[in-house]
Order: sequence, then structure tokens, then C-alpha cells
Amino acid sequence: MLTKYMGQELGKYNIRVNSVNSAAVYTNIYIASGDYTQKGYDKWSEDKKKLYPLGRIGDAKKDIASTIEFLLSDKSLWTTGSIYLVDDGKSI
Repeated sequence: MLTKYMGQELGKYNIRVNSVNSAAVYTNIYIASGDYTQKGYDKWSEDKKKLYPLGRIGDAKKDIASTIEFLLSDKSLWTTGSIYLVDDGKSI
């Protein structure tokens, strides 16, 4: 609701507010933080795949970045208060 509210309130200042909500995305942040070893994180990712309709964990560059690029481009100039579920259908 914050995205919708802020989109409504800030529109008069020509500020667009949108959100990209992803599900699990493969990233090295958990390994870099010490929360997981590479082997442990790979196992976690493999186990998570079973929970998604397309059968894989998201990739930040391939799956999420294009939605963000769209929202940053002139192609979305009339888009505000929108929530983009980039989650492999996890939310359905």
C-alpha cells in the first residue's frame, strides 16, 4: 500500500513510485556475509527450485534487471503506484 499511496501523493511533483517485488534471487550476498558457504547456498537454491512454477531461482541480471530498466525508461513515463511481481509465479 505504501507504493500506491506514495505514487498518488508524489504524482503532483512528477515523481513516479513503483516497486519490483521478487521472490528468491540467486546472489552472492549470503556467501559474502558469511551466512552460507558456497556449497550450502547451492543446496539451499536447489531445494528452493521445487517451490517455483518454472522450477528455478531468479537471476538478478536476467530476470529482475529488465523490469527495473523498463521502469527507469521513457517507456514507463505514465506508470506510478504499480507493483511488479517478478517472482516466477510464486505469488499465485
